[in-house]
Amino acid sequence: ASPTPPLLTPAAMKRTREQAEAPDAILFGTGEYTTGLTPSGKAKSDKSLGVVGLTFFDLRTRGKIGNRISMVGTNAEKLPKIKEHFRENLTFTNIGSQEFEFFPKEGKNAKAYLDAINAAKPG
Repeated sequence: ASPTPPLLTPAAMKRTREQAEAPDAILFGTGEYTTGLTPSGKAKSDKSLGVVGLTFFDLRTRGKIGNRISMVGTNAEKLPKIKEHFRENLTFTNIGSQEFEFFPKEGKNAKAYLDAINAAKPG
């Protein structure tokens, strides 16, 4: 016999349903306010963890937005630095997953925002 799946509380079922219906998020820009990174590395301001990315990770954990978060920049070479920065610095246990989809997928593309918009579900 297959194991019985865990039962969800009514509040958890409501949160899961709301999240399935919630819109995806697209974050335009991958600089200091979104990621906490500047061209020279970790920001030396009060935004060194970013504000926008951190907030949206938390919103997803709370079920206020859908599961998909996209970040849009113009240079795919920045992605490894962003992931490393988040892994090393966003160590809060209450923000859940730091997963996100990045645009552009490769190289440089000043119109990567169009790809992100086309990839998002309507809503």
